[in-house]
Amino acid sequence: MPQRYRSGLDDDAWIMLWLVPQTMRMQVVPDSQEPTEAPLVAILHISRACKPFRRRDIETLMATMTRRNHADALTGFLVQAGDNFLQYIEGSRTKVAACYRRIETDRRHTDLTLIAYAELAGRRFGSWDMGYFMGDADGTERLEPVMMGWRGAQSELIEEAVRINAAAYRPDAADRMGFEIAPCPVLLRRLFG
Repeated sequence: MPQRYRSGLDDDAWIMLWLVPQTMRMQVVPDSQEPTEAPLVAILHISRACKPFRRRDIETLMATMTRRNHADALTGFLVQAGDNFLQYIEGSRTKVAACYRRIETDRRHTDLTLIAYAELAGRRFGSWDMGYFMGDADGTERLEPVMMGWRGAQSELIEEAVRINAAAYRPDAADRMGFEIAPCPVLLRRLFG
């Protein structure tokens, strides 16, 4: 079962490299190999909004994330299901750790929980600064128990999130907001059974 890591750690040594035991660091097989200078890692985390996010809030969040992720060479996706969020981030270990520290101090959400961490041989979402998926608000309270109840390896959980995401992605659903967007009933049906 994935270990839970709560926010509130103030020492830089919290970085995933130190928290995740060596036995839990597993390779994720990439779609494509790409040369990298720094080791690539991926994290999967969940959190809950402190207050409801309106469309304008999401637009602002996505614009900021896309700009910052592009500058830091981070890629991944964000799923919003009601007030709950699930986010997959991949990039260099130091950039992912710095991003997670920023997320940890963001007052717009609470209950930040690191679900999985894996070292990568290559990027899975190299063309996405940050994809966005709209979830089904009806099943949001089940998001955390499903993710926390995972019994396989952390790398398998990340692989499952990537696979479900690929099945749910609909490029025809991109809208004029300027970032990748798609409804993800396939993802949520798969997560929530």
